[in-house]
Amino acid sequence: MNRRPLIAIAVATSAALVLAACSSSKGSGNKGSGTNPPQSGSSGPSSSGNLGDPIINGGYNQKGGTVNVLVQADFEHLDPAQNYVTNSGDVGRLIYRTLTFIKDTPGETPEIKPDLAEGLGTPNADKTVWTWKLRKGLKYEDGTPITSKDVKYGIERTFAQDVYKDGATYMPDTLKVSRDSEGAPTYRGPYKDPTKDLTAVQTPDDNTITLNFSGPQPDADWMMSLFYSAPVPKAKDTKQDYDLHPVSSGPYKIQTYTKGRQLTLVRNTNWDAASDPNRPALPEKFVFQMGIAPATVSQRLIANQGADQSAMSIDNSSDIQAGDIAKLRQASVKSRFVNGATPCVFYDFFNTQTIKDADVRHAIALAINRQAVITAMNGPLFGSTPDNYFSTSTRGYAAADLGLKPTGDTAAAQALLQGKTGYPKTLTYAVSAGRPVQHAVGVQVQSDLKKIGITVNLKSIPTDSFYKTLRAVPAQADMGLAGWCWDWPTLGSIVPPVLGPDSSGKSWNTNNFSRWVDPSVSPDITKLASSTDSPADVDKQFIEISNKILTTQWPLLPLQASLNPAVVGSKIHNAGISSIYALPDLNTIGVEP
Repeated sequence: MNRRPLIAIAVATSAALVLAACSSSKGSGNKGSGTNPPQSGSSGPSSSGNLGDPIINGGYNQKGGTVNVLVQADFEHLDPAQNYVTNSGDVGRLIYRTLTFIKDTPGETPEIKPDLAEGLGTPNADKTVWTWKLRKGLKYEDGTPITSKDVKYGIERTFAQDVYKDGATYMPDTLKVSRDSEGAPTYRGPYKDPTKDLTAVQTPDDNTITLNFSGPQPDADWMMSLFYSAPVPKAKDTKQDYDLHPVSSGPYKIQTYTKGRQLTLVRNTNWDAASDPNRPALPEKFVFQMGIAPATVSQRLIANQGADQSAMSIDNSSDIQAGDIAKLRQASVKSRFVNGATPCVFYDFFNTQTIKDADVRHAIALAINRQAVITAMNGPLFGSTPDNYFSTSTRGYAAADLGLKPTGDTAAAQALLQGKTGYPKTLTYAVSAGRPVQHAVGVQVQSDLKKIGITVNLKSIPTDSFYKTLRAVPAQADMGLAGWCWDWPTLGSIVPPVLGPDSSGKSWNTNNFSRWVDPSVSPDITKLASSTDSPADVDKQFIEISNKILTTQWPLLPLQASLNPAVVGSKIHNAGISSIYALPDLNTIGVEP
């Protein structure tokens, strides 16, 4: 985490770690038609725990008031070049606009809409060249005009991967640029050689931008909804410090930001509501209070006292604790409770560089009691056991024939390990430090693998750098709980990032936490991502290659198709779960003054 490592997937929940929503695809962008994406629905089998409506206290359109957002950890990034996790994405689209926008009304099919652009893109015949026209009169928070050159500069920054390591890489991966012998772009961003031009992006005037891709990109409009298409004024670029104050092109700007403590957003008076049909921008202010323990967030939202009547959380599942679940059925709480399907699936990744034998990885998968994992993740209210590592709301979805028993199969795992030597008998399992449920999943895995003679040691990683740590070289863990939300609802925004290679085709991409790569297979994922075949054929081929990898190589084990129950304060209106960010949607929220 969708967006969302994203994806992209990081934020974590007491019920699980929020995915990098959407993390980046070091392979390529999504490739089907992009028309008529699937209805957003459960990521897996339907859950009996869905107690709420898609939107609660809806129909509110009054401006004003302050929303208090209670969270456990700070955001990894707010710089649009690196904002690729679900919680920061939920915040990011309040601050900046992108060429296009995914309208994600809870309970409805996601739609792609123009945002900075006055209309959707115009492609050439083979969809390798796309042009967008910007709306006229757009301004930054300081009143200076937004131009197509600013959008280009934002894209150029994503090529500076020595500076920006954590963002989506669809632009470096798919634009038509010269590449070195390893397949990496020879253009390295605006800092290495400021005189060098990114010729794949052209801005013939201040309101026109044209992108030249190395292959067909039928879903380019969906692709340009990600934050790398947010405008960045070159004169205000402070590199890594841009995280602290990205210049606003959206309805809110940063008033104050103290890392780890508080972020306050106030209205951007130079944002023109008439130019932005996608953002209602009802609250006067958002105050993000950080460093609050998950159990405290849950208790405060349920209690609904004082200023917490105007509170909510974008920690996944509002940090609802197991002991609080019964309270959700109380009349005073149920009216403030919303649950929704997400585009997200959690999985255990197996580091294929340290657990090298696919049979050993298969044995580990066989041994894990996935039914007990669902219980450890607070039960069916929060999700169900999936049949694949991506949501059923993905176009072309098909279950993988995993051949696993819900409660695990110790005997089958032991039989598969019989006669095996040289595989690691002790493994490190990464858990997010501030998340008790993630620790509970690790303990369950620890217990299951002990039965087959493998010792699992849990490694605690700070919550606000969890995914950074998983990407580190050398690897910091042999296993861990991760997850993925689609960036848009087709397989091209899922398979390349989760299982695909980097741009060379010889190594894994930054969000392929399993570090699985096969030079004879991995490049096919990248090629398929820009296939000119029909959407149905592309979907079929993606399913075939993905399911074959999953069931023969066992780089990961799907654990939970995620739901997202949340409680909000009684003064919060229009509350629903974003089908993109898998969190309560800050964009649609209203609050009583």
